[in-house]
Amino acid sequence: MSLSTRTCLLLKTAIVAVPLLALAAHYSSENYHDIVAEEKAKLRRAASAIHVVNVSLLTGARMVLESVLAQQAVVRENWPACSENLTRFLAWSEGYLNAGVADAAGALRCSGATPMPFPIGKALINVSDRDWFRRAL
Repeated sequence: MSLSTRTCLLLKTAIVAVPLLALAAHYSSENYHDIVAEEKAKLRRAASAIHVVNVSLLTGARMVLESVLAQQAVVRENWPACSENLTRFLAWSEGYLNAGVADAAGALRCSGATPMPFPIGKALINVSDRDWFRRAL
């Protein structure tokens, strides 16, 4: 049986093209796995860097908290002086929008950025309903 010239040409093309397609698929798959591995490594490095930053932020926040709690104004419940100290702290610190002291019931007693227009001892701002406050207790 004799094959037409066109059929012979298609068969020869297929004989050459099929292995090339298989080879391309193999390299594509290999390249895909390399890309996935590289991206996973990038994610691990990013997560590690974020962890370092978070630890640093927590350490800094802990130091600020210890410093605020050790203030004589807080110990003596001199809330206007406490607010003045926190206002000065906010003026030279970066990354803090506000700092304040709330009592165990959640009443805000002094603040560095929030105006405290109420008489001392009669807090109008209460943070006891905030998740962060409940977790801190």
